[in-house]
Amino acid sequence: MRRLALSFSLLASLALGAGASLVAIQTAAAQDSLRRVPLRPLAPGLIRTANNVPFDPDTQGFLFINNFSNNLVSAVDFRTDGLCGGMVFAVLDYLNNPSIPMPTQDFQPAEGTPRNYLLQRQMDSMGDRNLTRWVEQFINPFGARNDEFWRWGLEDRLTELRRRIDAGERVPVALKGCDEGCKGDHVVLVVGYSVGTYLGDPGRNADQVRFTVYDPNYPGRLKTCTRTRWAALPVLDDGARGDKWRTWFPMQYSPQRPPRIDVSLERQVIMTFKTGGDDLRGGNDNVNVLLLLPDRRTLRFDNVNQGYRWVNNSTHSVAVTLPPDVAASDLRGIQLETTFGGGTGGDNWNLDNIQVETREGSGSLRLRYDHWAINGGRTVTTRFTGEDRTETFLF
Repeated sequence: MRRLALSFSLLASLALGAGASLVAIQTAAAQDSLRRVPLRPLAPGLIRTANNVPFDPDTQGFLFINNFSNNLVSAVDFRTDGLCGGMVFAVLDYLNNPSIPMPTQDFQPAEGTPRNYLLQRQMDSMGDRNLTRWVEQFINPFGARNDEFWRWGLEDRLTELRRRIDAGERVPVALKGCDEGCKGDHVVLVVGYSVGTYLGDPGRNADQVRFTVYDPNYPGRLKTCTRTRWAALPVLDDGARGDKWRTWFPMQYSPQRPPRIDVSLERQVIMTFKTGGDDLRGGNDNVNVLLLLPDRRTLRFDNVNQGYRWVNNSTHSVAVTLPPDVAASDLRGIQLETTFGGGTGGDNWNLDNIQVETREGSGSLRLRYDHWAINGGRTVTTRFTGEDRTETFLF
């Protein structure tokens, strides 16, 4: 959930409605923090020292990576990156509705469903009953509350998490970035914990506290987070790539009925477009795809962006299905054709990379073209204008 700090004020207003006052929310959060009294340390045996709730990331989590760019207010190019909260809430939605199968696609969804559903659940994760706690994390002038925030994660919040997992719940957890080399704000799903010999005193054995998490940034596996200190800062460290956060809190979750996503994985062509420093406007300015076959035959797919805008420095994947009489091995290349009109006010689009993968039957994806790799690992931008509207990429 990168860039959450930059976008929070607007998202809070969207979540609460036009009459909401962020100042009032911040005041309430500050008052709540003054009233907060940490729970007393727990004596051994009152709750478990370790527990896990079953969770299989391969079958119960999403198989695509959280690499979204979200254009929330297109008129002013207002955007956020990532849908971690939406993906975690959606995972819980599917778990709570076992009659609806978990989507099995292994590539990032294009605009529309399920992407719009994930975006709505992202908004839900930041609003509703979690909004006050989110805002509370930003009331930290010059890092004055760093140690306080760190202790909270070892006192009442840890007790709440343990009790919820002991009750069989998989718990969505918000991670607050710290802006001193740490990761940005994020959401994960905690499915297990271990506290070792930690008994509630943040000064003793806190490094033994560990969480087992499903992280939408790392599909197909579980990770472990631990309490630690880094560069004199108290943080939560995921251990794998050194991702770190200032503090955390267990989130409140309200279930919804998720959509049934019937995406055929057979005979697919997956095209991934990396937009550079000039966006694809959408509306009447769109991109068409022609798949090139032997004997100069083509398969045409118009408006693959579905009229949506692809903002600067964003990545979007599009899937199309081959007809029964065309094998993926028949493809010889791809041609992109824009519908730009040119002239004053006409659109331009910088395409920094295009990657094409194919799937024979329902098997695994095979990489057929990567413009970045073809150019020796360098970004070679293809610029589309009203005058230069087509480009061909041969496999």
